[in-house]
Amino acid sequence: MSKFRIIILLFVLTPSLLLSQNQDKLWMMGYGCCGPNFSGINMDFRSGSLVVSSVVRYFNFAETNGQMCDSAGNFLFSSNGIYVSNALDDTMLNGSGLNPSDYTAAHTLYGLHIPQANLVIPMPGDPTKYYLFHETSDDYNNTFATFYLYYSIVDMTLDGGLGGVIQKNTILLHDSLVDGELTACKHANGRDWWMLAHKFESDTFYKFLVTPSSILGPWIDETGSWRTNYFGQTVFSQDGSKFVYYEPNNDLKNFYSSREVFSGNIEIPFNTIVTATLERNGFIRILNTEPLNIPSACINNNGNYNNNCQSIPLYNCESHYSPFDNYSSVIRPISTNEFENIMNTLNNISFDSSRLNVAKQILSSKYVTTDQVIRILQLFTFDSSRLDIAKFAYNRTVDKSHYFQTYNSFTFDSSVNELSNYIGQMG
Repeated sequence: MSKFRIIILLFVLTPSLLLSQNQDKLWMMGYGCCGPNFSGINMDFRSGSLVVSSVVRYFNFAETNGQMCDSAGNFLFSSNGIYVSNALDDTMLNGSGLNPSDYTAAHTLYGLHIPQANLVIPMPGDPTKYYLFHETSDDYNNTFATFYLYYSIVDMTLDGGLGGVIQKNTILLHDSLVDGELTACKHANGRDWWMLAHKFESDTFYKFLVTPSSILGPWIDETGSWRTNYFGQTVFSQDGSKFVYYEPNNDLKNFYSSREVFSGNIEIPFNTIVTATLERNGFIRILNTEPLNIPSACINNNGNYNNNCQSIPLYNCESHYSPFDNYSSVIRPISTNEFENIMNTLNNISFDSSRLNVAKQILSSKYVTTDQVIRILQLFTFDSSRLDIAKFAYNRTVDKSHYFQTYNSFTFDSSVNELSNYIGQMG
């Protein structure tokens, strides 16, 4: 019974990532042995019609799966959350040891039992490399929450074209997350990717932007439903404008793929000036809308803004209608890569006093998340130093509603009380 239920859910809700041509047209599932009634199953759309076949293979899929083909439809690699398999049904070079945890160790034979715990995305700007985003259940036999969202990088130029994993189990986010339900859609610029994960026992989405140079984010969005671990799925519509989260509560949201915006009830019409405020809780309050007559020189044949128009009074396409890669108007935390570089810098400083001065200097021009602040606090030896930097970082934090989580970083209750009073005074 469970076998047929999984097939139906995959058929209905497998996310369309808007990949090139045939890259996502082969769906692999099931175990790889034991005869026609229990063997692996391929659902193959590469010919233009669905072809279902029974396959005997070494590689087993329980509920966690992720595959990638090239643009011609040739199978490249797959993962069941335990390891990465190449096109020869063998472990890819450096492809073992994904998702270290007790839960993973208990499921090495058939793969992880977590829907959408693997997500494969082509690396923007490099047709030979792929990101594999993955996670497991870290709170095994308790809440089964995920504590780490990882990514690994596959390079298909290695091992004679069979590929190799060149970066593995890199921590993208350390937090309590709903296990699985990872999905993505193409950015409106046609190159980058939005990738989403959901916080455990929360209404919060974490959103990341995958670009040619780095993975940006996370951005915090607190407009979802309160969720714990259920075997549901998430999916974007074909054009990336709608997002659905199913089980146990159903969310249907508008998603603006040119900006990091979710909305259930806000539509911003074309050719409109919107006056809004960004509130402390991260929500946007629309104050006023009014029509804007954009000169035809600022609009190309596809109806999009262009940056080749002449300067015009009050409004200029370059400054007021930023290209998709310009996010200067939105407050966001530093990227994961930049933060890791900062952590390396701070970790190499021997004394708390010097580390404190450097941390303040860096944070004076950066925005961070509460989780990033917690990691910085862990570098300090004394509560007094932790308290000093925690106060300093508060106004540079994008998710202040989560700042209470920093309290666990302190040794003494007096430090917690002083920080709590400080936050209360800040209003």
